[in-house]
Amino acid sequence: LSNSTANCVKNYITDDEAVLAGIFQKYGFQSNLDFFKSLGLICRSDADGRYYPFSLCASSVLDALRFECERLCIETILNIKIQNIDNSNGIFCITLSDGTIIECKKLIIATGGQSYNKDNSLNGYDILKSFGHGISPLHPALVPLKTENPYKSLKGIRIPAKAVLLKNGTYLREEYGEIQFTDYGLSGIAIMQLSSVLQNDVQKSNYSNYEISLDLMPSSNLKETAEIIKSIAINTGINTDDLLLGLFHRMLASVLIKKALLNNYPECSDKLSDEQIKRIANVIKNFRFIITGTTGILNAQVTGGIYK
Repeated sequence: LSNSTANCVKNYITDDEAVLAGIFQKYGFQSNLDFFKSLGLICRSDADGRYYPFSLCASSVLDALRFECERLCIETILNIKIQNIDNSNGIFCITLSDGTIIECKKLIIATGGQSYNKDNSLNGYDILKSFGHGISPLHPALVPLKTENPYKSLKGIRIPAKAVLLKNGTYLREEYGEIQFTDYGLSGIAIMQLSSVLQNDVQKSNYSNYEISLDLMPSSNLKETAEIIKSIAINTGINTDDLLLGLFHRMLASVLIKKALLNNYPECSDKLSDEQIKRIANVIKNFRFIITGTTGILNAQVTGGIYK
């Protein structure tokens, strides 16, 4: 329902920070929680500051809002399509599919973006255009990313990590959170967050200029990571193929070893050279993926674009 850092404009992608700051000033994080509390809906947060209903059930939010509408005698009309909306002399005339016409002085349009509207019915963009609003180019945001040569053997594996978005090798943004490997590339909270930054920038370039770098051990630096790996090798003498099983999922551990050492390594890990250990650590701290695109607007959680 909210986030403890929701008032920070820098956390959002916007072309007009002043407008967004004004909205937060009028109705910010605490105002949001206070509103739901007034409806009897109590919230709790996770370690990252995200706020959810105490029940962790979306139906609790729906019920609280529904009961408040009933208390205020707000009429709810379901299963009726809107055929047309006109505006003349400051009055909106809404024509429903059954021929009913509803008139109002104020109209709130909350139809969802292009990622939600999956058919060709009347949608919010059509309505806004008919009122003279311009619509900027739309794109998928909070969307999984396709990558070059995805590791299909890793499909379904999830891991907490730091993900860094790079453009021509230059840092753009980083996110901490869950990474999910897929048969087409990467998904998960951290990747979806970076996808919005990518989509906002990619119009000036092309996807091949962008990469995702995964740091699979963000709590330790490169030297410390190498020392951890060397300690495992020396203390266990385990097969090199199994060296990382105490750190990562079996399939991911195998991919990391092969990517770092290219199948040219001793059978026993205690025979690995310092250079080979360092190469393994480098891959763990900088697991690179070249981006080729997204999974598209219909797989996006939100639509990017600005109303003008």
